Order: sequence, then structure tokens, then C-alpha cells
Amino acid sequence: MGAKPIVYLHPSEPTDVSVTVSHPELFVARYPAYGDGWQVRALPDGMLTDRTAGRELYALCHEFRRVVPAQRTGEGFVVVEWGGTEILG
Repeated sequence: MGAKPIVYLHPSEPTDVSVTVSHPELFVARYPAYGDGWQVRALPDGMLTDRTAGRELYALCHEFRRVVPAQRTGEGFVVVEWGGTEILG
């Protein structure tokens, strides 16, 4: 069974972000196109702009052939599993 993580970014101020994964060869799907990583402009409200294609996005989506544990290499946090309604208002 594959894993379908979604990456949301909510910086405190507009920020250019580079997001990479440790095993892109395990991708079976990804949006937007990955290339050498996702290059986006992230806004505090969570909206993203793909700096390569200029498209607006709400998240970075991908699916792996198998589960690959998430690792944080900078600021922020990783939510491994979330029911979704606990913190939404």
C-alpha cells in the first residue's frame, strides 16, 4: 500500500521555500511537477505559488510506492497522522 502525504506550508511571512524528499524515485504521482524539488513562494495564509510554472497551489501532493517516514530538516513540524477536525474552527 502506498502513502499519500500532502505538504502544507504556513510561514509567518512570505517565504521562498525549496522542498525535497529523500527518495523521489519512489514517487508514483506528484503535483506539481517535482524536478529536483519543489520551488514555491509560501504565504502566511497557506497559499503557494509554484516558482517554476507560476501556478497557485494550496499544497504539494505526492504518492509513494511504499511508506517513507517523514523527516524535518529545518524549522516546522511533521504531522504523521491527523483526523482533521480537532483543530479546524
